[in-house]
Amino acid sequence: MSDGTLFAPLARYSLRGFAEGHCAILVFTREKAIKPELFVVDVVGASAEGERTDFVDVAELDAHLGDKLSRCEVVFDEPANLAQAWVFVTCSYQTSSSRTVVNATGSIGN
Repeated sequence: MSDGTLFAPLARYSLRGFAEGHCAILVFTREKAIKPELFVVDVVGASAEGERTDFVDVAELDAHLGDKLSRCEVVFDEPANLAQAWVFVTCSYQTSSSRTVVNATGSIGN
């Protein structure tokens, strides 16, 4: 992280100007490139509760997102009809024990 390689650019998403200029994230698999769209970025303590990845229904997911959006560093438009999201987490430079959490929409089928 400290030499600016690997996942270091993800930490820059906590800066609104950077995030606005880089709203699409490219994910390469063996089969294709996927382009999830950024919708919210948060900086959390390293001991913070992990990201939830499983929800009983869409209402529970919506409630979770509403709470998340109310306290995040950088928020773009709330995605409509979100059924799947990507969550990227890396070390943050804000403190020695913080993490940058980048959330993006887009299904694996995109």
